[in-house]
Amino acid sequence: MLLAELQLRLGHPADAIGWATYAHHSATHLHGPTQRRSLHALQLLAAAYRHAGHRQRSYHLYRQLAEHLTRIEGPHAHRTLVTHATTALAFTPSATARPPATSSPTPSPPTDANIPGIPPPSRRPNT
Repeated sequence: MLLAELQLRLGHPADAIGWATYAHHSATHLHGPTQRRSLHALQLLAAAYRHAGHRQRSYHLYRQLAEHLTRIEGPHAHRTLVTHATTALAFTPSATARPPATSSPTPSPPTDANIPGIPPPSRRPNT
């Protein structure tokens, strides 16, 4: 799980998906689907898919997590409600949309008029 979290924080969601998938399958096999480590791995896997832009897969994983949490902690538990809110965000187009890259205008070369300490041409004494 640590490698998946690290890859996700470093901005490599495709790599995080592989590690999170491994962590989830391992934790589920060793501890069962509703144990704390398994749920954490499931949440991490859903987040990795969300950050990679795979909204539908992320949505299904968050729904699965919400179902487990509803059975374990109840429908009004904090973690259950947070998971439902995150599920809504995962399926919202603006949650994963990034603004288009804008090219910044090329700065003009410095002139005497915009160099600190040199007066503009209209204020220079005649020499």
